[in-house]
Amino acid sequence: MYIRAGMTYEQYWDGDCEMVKYYLAAFQDQQEQESFYLWMQGRYFYEALLNASPALNGMSKNHKPTPYPEEPYPLSQREAEHQDKRRQERALFDTREKMFKIMKANNARFNKPKLEERGDNLNGRGNDPKPEAEHHG
Repeated sequence: MYIRAGMTYEQYWDGDCEMVKYYLAAFQDQQEQESFYLWMQGRYFYEALLNASPALNGMSKNHKPTPYPEEPYPLSQREAEHQDKRRQERALFDTREKMFKIMKANNARFNKPKLEERGDNLNGRGNDPKPEAEHHG
């Protein structure tokens, strides 16, 4: 067990007896971390399978798979807060873009040029502001 934890034969038999305790604690931490990573891998696989299941179910009315998460699962409170902040910023940006599109469409609808401004006036002069009498050709 202690060799698996990284101790050499000499460290185990000839080294400080306290080293055994620290090597064992580090080994157990490493095993817990590896177990956690394997659990997370299973969680991702499970979610991916659930997301794809509508496409695999012939009896389902909706055959469109659910999109895979855009970000990894947060592992700490700080990561969760950063993800929430990014999500809020993305939502704000998307809302702002939609509002600009609506504003642009409304501006285009209400700011159509009038006949005189387009150059389609009846005297055939376009946007020439001078009266007919002042034109000398």
